[in-house]
Amino acid sequence: MKHLFLYCPDTVNSDGTNYFSGKNYQTAPLDDDPQTFWRWVTSVDEGGILVLLSHGDETGPLMVKGHRGNDMSDTQIQEFGAHLTLRNIRLYLLSCETGKGAFAEKLAATGATFIAPVGYAEFKTNSVGVAVHSRGEGSKLLGWYAHGIDAPSRNAKPLVIPSAT
Repeated sequence: MKHLFLYCPDTVNSDGTNYFSGKNYQTAPLDDDPQTFWRWVTSVDEGGILVLLSHGDETGPLMVKGHRGNDMSDTQIQEFGAHLTLRNIRLYLLSCETGKGAFAEKLAATGATFIAPVGYAEFKTNSVGVAVHSRGEGSKLLGWYAHGIDAPSRNAKPLVIPSAT
C-alpha cells in the first residue's frame, strides 16, 4: 500500500479513521503485539507516507496499543530509520514528545524523513478534517522537530498531512 495511517485505537475516533480512509490511506489499529507494528510498517510502498499515532515520549513511540510497552531499542530505531530511508517513506509521527530528546536525534541520524511533535500531540478530528498541534503546558504551542519535511511556519498552525495520490 502507498499510504498508511497506523494508530492506537484509544487515540482516534471514527472521524479520524474516516478522514484518512477518505484521503486514500489504508488505516490499521495497533494491538498488543509489536510484530503488528513491524508488519504494517514494512507493508508501506516505496515513496509512501506513514502516519503513526500512538502514545509515546522522548524515548520514542510505542509499537503497541495503550500507554504501556517497551521503548524501541537503539537497534530497532536504526532498523526503523533505515527502512524508511531505503524505501523513501515519509513519516508523520504523531506520538507525544517524540520530537525532543534522544529518539528524534537517533532517527534523524539514519537519514529518515520525518516530523514529530516537541510537545504533546494534540490530534483533533471532525467530519471534515484533522488538526494536529504540538502543545506544551496550558495553551503554549511548541512546534515540531522536522527532518526533511516542512514544519508549519508558526506553532499556532496545524501540521498538514498530505492526501494520498
